[in-house]
Amino acid sequence: MSNIFNERKIFRNKKLCVADAIDRLPNHSAMKCKFFESVISGFKGNSEFAVLAANYIANDLVKLLRDIQDRETQSNAITITPKHFQKLILMVQEKKISSRGAKDILAALSEESRDPEGIARERGYVQSSDIDVEKIVQEVIESNTSVAEQFRSGKANAVEFLLGQAMKAMKGTGNPSELREKIKKQLGG
Repeated sequence: MSNIFNERKIFRNKKLCVADAIDRLPNHSAMKCKFFESVISGFKGNSEFAVLAANYIANDLVKLLRDIQDRETQSNAITITPKHFQKLILMVQEKKISSRGAKDILAALSEESRDPEGIARERGYVQSSDIDVEKIVQEVIESNTSVAEQFRSGKANAVEFLLGQAMKAMKGTGNPSELREKIKKQLGG
């Protein structure tokens, strides 16, 4: 556990304390600290990975464990392996999957321990670069001309509606940041 506290220095600049993330886990225990250490092992120099992992542990994994505890009273153990969790975080960091996809994959991992990349491919969560993004953005704008005009008139958040429509058209496989920029570009913003 001392390694976690030594890592605190790295995260102070990011305004995140890893030990605080671990403290938020239900029934805080050495097992959960060990889980976090296992996840970030090999990534000691990659503070972005560790911060992302800590955020997913403190928020999504904790919520998932609480939901499982509400349904089942017999166990509160982490059924997701550190190796699978690590791979999931890498997929998010490398923008292979969206944050929404990661949450869904995490839920699937709690039901069956298997490769998160396989789950992502099977369920269509892998963000694809093969899709003609420009064409989809153009179709979304053409189908929602009044919203496009709202954006051109200064209503900046109208782009979020168009982004949602583009993500829907791409079945969640689009990169939201890339799509947002392409929408703004096509709208002249």
